[in-house]
Amino acid sequence: MERHRKRVWRAVNLLYDIYDHVGVFIVPKKEAVIRADDTVTFINVFDVEPSKQQELINVLNEGVEKVIRKRPGFISVSILASKDGTRVVNYAQWRSLDDIKATREDPSAAPYAQKSAELAKATPHVYSVASIHS
Repeated sequence: MERHRKRVWRAVNLLYDIYDHVGVFIVPKKEAVIRADDTVTFINVFDVEPSKQQELINVLNEGVEKVIRKRPGFISVSILASKDGTRVVNYAQWRSLDDIKATREDPSAAPYAQKSAELAKATPHVYSVASIHS
């Protein structure tokens, strides 16, 4: 166990060395960073029947993997599921509002938007991060 712990700490220190050298922090795949810079945040809150929540999540995940993450200006997407099953939140960060508009107009994204609309009522809005506290 101690040997494994030492390897982990070596890896963490290496990441910090890379950060110091190139100014970019490498984030593990299952983590997202909320950015309070010039990025644009797109939040879409879906009201969904609990029996359809997982199906909606599957549609959103497929759309992200097949279309969204390949689009210019894409930074990250986080999909959140309410514990009571009645909501799903799509939290996405983009480089610009134009990138969001172009993605929403992309014909390859249309089937995912249509299927999402069949499963749930969406309330999309565009935001900027006003502050972050940790």
